[in-house]
Amino acid sequence: MVAPRYNVGSVQDTYLATKDLTNIDIGLFLRLGDMAFYQAAMSAFYGSNIYIFSDPTLALWWLKRIGSLLQKVKELRFHFHEGEVTGSLNVRTERIWFLLFDWLKSRHQLQRIVINVKEWDTRTFGEGSQPLRDPRIFETRHNILRKFLTFRGLSSAKIVGGRWVNAFEVGVLEKAMTLGEGETREDVERYDGRLEEQLGWELKEPLVQKKARYLMR
Repeated sequence: MVAPRYNVGSVQDTYLATKDLTNIDIGLFLRLGDMAFYQAAMSAFYGSNIYIFSDPTLALWWLKRIGSLLQKVKELRFHFHEGEVTGSLNVRTERIWFLLFDWLKSRHQLQRIVINVKEWDTRTFGEGSQPLRDPRIFETRHNILRKFLTFRGLSSAKIVGGRWVNAFEVGVLEKAMTLGEGETREDVERYDGRLEEQLGWELKEPLVQKKARYLMR
């Protein structure tokens, strides 16, 4: 497994994270002067490794940075943390995760995906936000789950749930992501409708109407 960093063409071996590592220089393959070898090396490197991310900004940057090589990546793993605020614009991480999966949906050739949302909570956390009452949090989380429901064609999907995503919902999400392109199921459509209905009900709550006007679109 490798955890990409903000350093072009380098990765860090997560099993050796505590050791003094030298970055893997992908440009080395270019300097070998053999394009066929380069193509084979890139296919092997990106296709055989598992890439893990816990920072959505880094994940989106790296996946865009590798360009067409994204289609060689076969497995990605994402670990969601509770909605910290990130960057100078105070954008919550949920928003960045949504943008990432919205961008990734039409570009990937993944076979396997692991998404851990166990740390999503329903309790008060951080700077005093309440996920069930704050539209910056619950609206984007619902939309992320609905985005998962539109992924298709994976051979394996694993969702690690928790307080926010229960065991039944995990099963529906995993099944949806392993359906063929254009396929659907009654339970998938029913869950999507429930998310939409729940979101509409929550946004009608008087305490969140005022906040909802300031959501980033």
